[in-house]
Amino acid sequence: MKAVEFLHKTRDGRKIPLREMGDIHLLNTLSLISNKAKAAITVRRGGGGSPEDFWYDEERLTGKDALEYLSYDRYLAEAKRRNLL
Repeated sequence: MKAVEFLHKTRDGRKIPLREMGDIHLLNTLSLISNKAKAAITVRRGGGGSPEDFWYDEERLTGKDALEYLSYDRYLAEAKRRNLL
């Protein structure tokens, strides 16, 4: 079974494989994720199949939790693979 490739979502909504990101784009993304994790991010989740089942939850993540949610380790590993760091 082939591993599923990680996709990066660009600002304009396109999804591209992480390995296809340009070097500068990758480094800028690492910086952006790091800055967001320091400032805190709000994660919103919800779902349900009918009006009686709808649910919604919101939480603020900072630091290591935010980095994990934003897949920082995948971007970092790619930058290290390319010897950018």
